[in-house]
Amino acid sequence: MKPLYIVCPVCGRITAVDTGYCRHCKSPIGELGFLSAPDEAREYDVEIGFDSEGSRVGFKLNDLAKHTAVLGITGYGKTTFVKKLVFETFKRGIKVIVLDWEGEYRDIADALGIRYLNIFDLKFNPFKPRGRSFDYSEWLTDVLKQIYMEEYGYDILSPQMDYVLRRSVHRVVRSKGGFEDLLEYFSIFSKGLPSGRATALALKTRFSRLAYGRISDIWGDGELELTRRSLIVDLSPLSRISSSDTRFIVFLVLRKLAGEARWIEDRLRILVVIEEAEEIAGRGRWVKTWTLTSFLLRMRKRGIGLVFTAHSPYLIDRSLLKSVANIVAFRILDLDDAVLTCSLLGMRKEGILRLASLKVGEALIRTANTSSCFLVHVKMPEYTMLSKAAEKLLENIMNEPYISIRCRRAKLGMTGTEYSRAEAELVKAKTIDPVYAYTGRGRPVKLYRYRSINPLHGFGVYRVRKMLDEIGLKYRVSRSPDIEVEEKVAIEIETGTNIYPEKYEELLKKYKIVIAVPVTLEAYRILGKYSSNRILVSTLAGLRKLIRRIAKTEKLT
Repeated sequence: MKPLYIVCPVCGRITAVDTGYCRHCKSPIGELGFLSAPDEAREYDVEIGFDSEGSRVGFKLNDLAKHTAVLGITGYGKTTFVKKLVFETFKRGIKVIVLDWEGEYRDIADALGIRYLNIFDLKFNPFKPRGRSFDYSEWLTDVLKQIYMEEYGYDILSPQMDYVLRRSVHRVVRSKGGFEDLLEYFSIFSKGLPSGRATALALKTRFSRLAYGRISDIWGDGELELTRRSLIVDLSPLSRISSSDTRFIVFLVLRKLAGEARWIEDRLRILVVIEEAEEIAGRGRWVKTWTLTSFLLRMRKRGIGLVFTAHSPYLIDRSLLKSVANIVAFRILDLDDAVLTCSLLGMRKEGILRLASLKVGEALIRTANTSSCFLVHVKMPEYTMLSKAAEKLLENIMNEPYISIRCRRAKLGMTGTEYSRAEAELVKAKTIDPVYAYTGRGRPVKLYRYRSINPLHGFGVYRVRKMLDEIGLKYRVSRSPDIEVEEKVAIEIETGTNIYPEKYEELLKKYKIVIAVPVTLEAYRILGKYSSNRILVSTLAGLRKLIRRIAKTEKLT
């Protein structure tokens, strides 16, 4: 039974309810459906908080597969809500992929043991297509044009520049090259054209930072594998430098995800979170390009749900908002944003004042399973608390990832039992994951994967550098090869992934001798195929003797 008097959600004054409308502002009370949650919202799979009556409410997993928009100004709970959604969804066994624009999800990655990856650790080649190379190169050309042309104030390229860019991208995709190759092809395909040198120079000016700028640290020979396990990618190191470069990476990641998701599923399998949607799908952008809207339409039938946050819904591409079934609105002050949000929530425009008066942690929500919106007080996710011994061990792992267990115990002052308990606590909380490094002598060395960082490669580089320092040889650490010894010898640390003959063929063009050092048994078995007079395979234990022999024959100082 309705109470005799209530506080009007629009004007905030007390009014009788017997007339069905507020006697002060004339807002229809019966149509303001956010006083309490409907029964459908109280039957949920993923809890998000409490309604105005204190009842627990949430989402059905099938509703999340129909996509969710989280809207509102900064500081009122958008990120907290999404963290709660990620936390509860992950506990239900659903994989999550978060594209973290501001680096705000590290805490939940640590609490849940989700792989947390710095954007510069992705190491993939954007010119390696999945599927037909021509179709992919056409898409990649359109992405490059539309993302980077905005910075110069042009809507389109000239026909000649478009021709040279398109042909150059096609050639690099076919050869699986890189952005330095792309810049060279600009000159090649501009030859013989009217003002060809000017065309090549203009294209190089626009795209040279992809080959030599900060974003170039992302490019590598590997391939992205997104659907194997949950993943949070910290975009903040790049987003603080260039939003255009970050948009480019996000588009590549989503395209890759769409390529991997070839199954057809009615149930939710993966939840994808994208922060700062205005930067990715702003209003009026991406006319020809494969867009977030395309992602929404394709992925819903494949069991992939998208959650995106935005400060201003008015700046979001309208077709994207029309494809979203779940709307979560925190405090909104701008009139255009409020009017649009009211229409998305199914409210009259009188609800604008209600949107502007929401407190921190309060949101108006309409789900795919409910006919009207309702007020929710978002509940903070409850993370597992670690003991002091576990926190102490975790800090040591972070600071000194490559030391032995015996040395670690001595530094921490722990007995064997204390150490085992602390380690088991961290493993149970999915904060660390033990891995074992193969050295070729004695037992494998026990290390720990933390925040998605696999320590095996770093362990190999650390051991080789320490050995070269002891011998007294000059060396340089680089991306390819891992270690260069006096410009004559290349040393590659192999963990068992991304081992292919083309890499060693390229190294042999520059170096007289290439040494492959496996740090896992899998890598050791694979590298047996590549052993030759110029490609030497050595374990960490046998590397010192091999280096001393090479130093004598090649006269290394």
